[in-house]
Amino acid sequence: MAKEKLSEVINYKEHIAPYRIIELVSGLGSGKNYWVENILMEMARVLLITSRKAKVDETMSRTGVDKCLNLWAREQNAIEYLWNDDKRYGSCICNNWQIEHYMKHKYVSGDHKTYLWNFFDIIIVDEAHSLATDATYCDAPFYLHDFVKSAYRQGTSKIVLMTATYEPIKGLIRLKNPKDYAFWDFTKKCINIKPSKLDYVTSATALYYIAKRYNRNPQSKWHVVYFATRTKSIREEIVPYLVEQGVPEENIAVSFSSTEAEEGFSDILLQNKARVEDNLKTNEDIPDDIKVFITTSRNKEGININNSEYVWDIIIESHWTDEIQQMWGRVRSPINYVMLVYDAPQHQAISVDKDFDFGFDANAVKLVNEIFDKWCEKHEIPHKNRYQNKKAAEKIEMLHEKRFPFMRYSTHDDKFHLYKGKVLGLRSFEKSKNYYEYYIKEWQKYAQGECFSNDNLNPIFPIKSFIIIPRDNSERFEEYAQENGYFNRPITREEKQELLNYVNNVLRMRQKKDKSKPYTDLPRAIKELGFKVTECSKHKGSPLYGLFKLERIEPIVSGGDLDDSI
Repeated sequence: MAKEKLSEVINYKEHIAPYRIIELVSGLGSGKNYWVENILMEMARVLLITSRKAKVDETMSRTGVDKCLNLWAREQNAIEYLWNDDKRYGSCICNNWQIEHYMKHKYVSGDHKTYLWNFFDIIIVDEAHSLATDATYCDAPFYLHDFVKSAYRQGTSKIVLMTATYEPIKGLIRLKNPKDYAFWDFTKKCINIKPSKLDYVTSATALYYIAKRYNRNPQSKWHVVYFATRTKSIREEIVPYLVEQGVPEENIAVSFSSTEAEEGFSDILLQNKARVEDNLKTNEDIPDDIKVFITTSRNKEGININNSEYVWDIIIESHWTDEIQQMWGRVRSPINYVMLVYDAPQHQAISVDKDFDFGFDANAVKLVNEIFDKWCEKHEIPHKNRYQNKKAAEKIEMLHEKRFPFMRYSTHDDKFHLYKGKVLGLRSFEKSKNYYEYYIKEWQKYAQGECFSNDNLNPIFPIKSFIIIPRDNSERFEEYAQENGYFNRPITREEKQELLNYVNNVLRMRQKKDKSKPYTDLPRAIKELGFKVTECSKHKGSPLYGLFKLERIEPIVSGGDLDDSI
């Protein structure tokens, strides 16, 4: 296993300096933020954008950088207070939602005084996978992507997008000038936190395990982090069960984002909530008396739990591969068990017919822009900076909410665009869900009897490896096809069968409709890997008749008015 930190393998002059936009992939625990805070912030003014408010608070506390965007200030020149010639203290930290507010309400395309990027040398988009994963339920990722486009086209700052889970945003960033772009993947060279043991359990078993483990020795160094999908289940199910089984509220802490959700929690739990959240922000640890820390996705990214003297278990209700990896990566010391709750209710990513609506929006962008332009002319609304016009802004928001779930309005060029991040996020969600279901079935073949014995609380069935990362299969398939020369030449039916055998027998992929059955058709099998097989010729007289060609599938949208290249 690699032991190096990102700061030990990355070279600014080689990997950053020659480019304008850089996508940087490095494993959980590899020190991406350490590199930003201790290397980049000492040499440049950095705007660090992250997807979670908890991360903003924690980073500000650790770095001493006390600037956070005050974009709600009424002063006309509210942005200009950022300027500072000192490198570190000319830096600033904010979250994705502040960038959304900036792009909608502060940015004016023709006024360079409103160009936030002009105050910084480097813009860091941390947890860049949120450009797709968060796009399934909010608009901030679209406007962050819009911000990246604007900063690239209208400024000189370098833009670095960092993540440990790249798969959801693969294909999102596309530049017309490839010389300005670099992609670096240091996953194999750097530290990448992975659990040594992983189990699938029911919610009842997970709660039973926590109570039994606590009651066995309340004074031990054992601690557990429970990532729940819903605040309501924390309040009405998880906490009541644990208290009834003998775990005192004094030893439990909860964490969630909404202050409205605090109703129904006891004063003790809310006091522990404030104490733990403050500890994570200032010390990156959890107090010793908190044995059970129950949180939502509020803490799935950015925060670190560094209590190396504790024995850790992690229980996760999410079924989204990328969220799961981010969640177990919060604990930066050896993990005893990771348990995935396979019967936990999941958030509905979107309630529309995504296949139909995506296709509809993708083909309607040009027409919607033409109609909206005519509507604006009728109401004497200028072509530029329409979000600054109340009537136009209300119309745009109505179209977002009521008409076009996969279309959003760019304040950079005052046009509707396909919300590509949402498409990528939903496809990632669907793919992850399918893989999750398959691995559950694989695991169930080995599970026998009760999950935990009453004596030692240890599993009585073998542990299955957790390898539901679709990108790995795609890379393995591509490597195999390249090694055997299947690209750039016609392939025979026999070679098609060899490729299908590789997919079924080596990659162990199964049909979407029935995960117990192998694929019988190669095109269907490799479509989700990003490849396709087509006939070289349909004419029986052609020498290429009966032969096929293997190709990569083109990006979701490319060319013409739908091309969102930067």
